[in-house]
Amino acid sequence: MERRQGPPLRSRTKPRSRAWPWIVVVVICLLGFVLIFRMLLDRTAWSAGPAVTSNDPVGSAGRPLAEVGHMIAAEAAAASGDQAAARQHVEAAQKDLLREMKMPDPNRRIDPESARAAVRGLPGVRSAAWTDHENLLVMVDGAVYRSDAMIDAVCRQLDPLGDTLAVVVHVENVAARNADELQTVNRNCQLAPGDRAFLQSRRSLDVVPEAVRQQHQAFEQQVKAKSTPKQDQAAIDALMKRTPAM
Repeated sequence: MERRQGPPLRSRTKPRSRAWPWIVVVVICLLGFVLIFRMLLDRTAWSAGPAVTSNDPVGSAGRPLAEVGHMIAAEAAAASGDQAAARQHVEAAQKDLLREMKMPDPNRRIDPESARAAVRGLPGVRSAAWTDHENLLVMVDGAVYRSDAMIDAVCRQLDPLGDTLAVVVHVENVAARNADELQTVNRNCQLAPGDRAFLQSRRSLDVVPEAVRQQHQAFEQQVKAKSTPKQDQAAIDALMKRTPAM
């Protein structure tokens, strides 16, 4: 008797996901674009002269190499069927890509009230308030605390709470004696002075606008240049005569 052959047995091995190669290709293309963009920026910076650098590696030129390494490892893991490892490498490459583009991590937002509570315990800090979702105004009691060192201290307090790349710290001396001491100092927690994160506004929180302060300084210099000690004393004597006695 002839045996009838049944339907062929299906393989129990799970088919490879076809989406992974396309994801890897897209991310590699994005990394290549970012790498070329960074090379152009670095060439422009060198032609313009040395720039101020930050100790933090955000936006550094070495990150694209690490991103490409993650994508090569993701492709190798996907080819071997290890989808979990491939996913981890892709997520790591995406994280590095966000840092290269100076984009804060949306999954690590800093709670405003927790940040204010953490900052208020620093020496010299009188109060702290958020003017919007990215600018933190820290009011200090004295010119000695109005410094970059205070900004560093504030950022260290905020670091355990989330991604400080999303925060610009402004320090204002509430005990200022003149317009110069009233000017704020500000900086992004992870970038060089004057630099900002992706889509971050360059907002000034100065009470006295810079243009008004410069005009006041120019006027004071003109008055000092034209006046003499005798004229100053004569003006004081005339003012005393016109002032009624108490």
